[in-house]
Amino acid sequence: MNVKRIFTTILFLTIITGLFIQCPPEIPDTVAPVVNIIYPVQGQAVSGTVRITVGASDETELKQIDLFIDGDRITSSPGPLLEYAWDTEPIADNRNHSIYATASDKSDNNGFAGPVTVRVVSGSSPDTLPPVISILNPINGSIVADTVTVVPQIIDDSPIERVDYYVNGKIDYTTSQSPYEFEWNVQKYQNGTSLSLFARAFDINLNNSVSNIVTVTVQNTDITPPSVLILYPPAGTVLTAGDTVIVAVDAQDNFGIQRVEFYIDGELRLTDTSPPYKYTWYTAGYGDGRLHTLYVKAFDFAGNTNTQLVTVTVNP
Repeated sequence: MNVKRIFTTILFLTIITGLFIQCPPEIPDTVAPVVNIIYPVQGQAVSGTVRITVGASDETELKQIDLFIDGDRITSSPGPLLEYAWDTEPIADNRNHSIYATASDKSDNNGFAGPVTVRVVSGSSPDTLPPVISILNPINGSIVADTVTVVPQIIDDSPIERVDYYVNGKIDYTTSQSPYEFEWNVQKYQNGTSLSLFARAFDINLNNSVSNIVTVTVQNTDITPPSVLILYPPAGTVLTAGDTVIVAVDAQDNFGIQRVEFYIDGELRLTDTSPPYKYTWYTAGYGDGRLHTLYVKAFDFAGNTNTQLVTVTVNP
């Protein structure tokens, strides 16, 4: 075999082999860049010129970082670091402003950071000290009744924006009007109930702090019982065993109804805590042709009660 034939054979085999060897397909990049707003931080009070700093990274190659303030695109950078000197003097309005950033890579995957909310204030040295708040009235361990005037004492270098009052850990009242008092109606609570109260004060720069916790016991002076009326069925109604009867009740009180109890022949069948007060009575098993009593008892938040009873006949 001559050299020319050998070379031709090798070339042919190389071509044939190349037809069967395929390069693996390129795996598309679907991972979005990671982007973070480094400065400022959430809830910060800022003033003057603020250097906004945004960092981003990507497993392949970043294309662009975009910075937005209050929804408007402000500037861009190819990354991995964006820095922008934000002059806040024209908008030093003691209000919240929103900063967020996006980052894209060469495959047009997009990452997002924020929003970071900052309070823009005037002056070169923004207030960073929280208010000092304490509850002067009621005092810890006192007995309260009816409506209590909660009196706070608030000390701060900046104006107070609002005060939130919490009862048993849940916000109950908010006021932005000086002297920031709270007319606390405790008549909705049952006598003997122990309640905890504290307040949180915010100044215009979003600095905030909480007061002392005051624990009180409710002893209302409400002695007026609620009114209660069985709307249906009326007294003397004749029913048939197996009927489904909606026992409907109207209950009213000057301070509110806590609950209504429904009794059939002296047996408690249902307690309802919200209007409309009703009980679905299935009369199977009562069809003896005799009188049966429908009895309801209404309770107000001070523990006062009132009742009504009607009798009906249930035939077989």
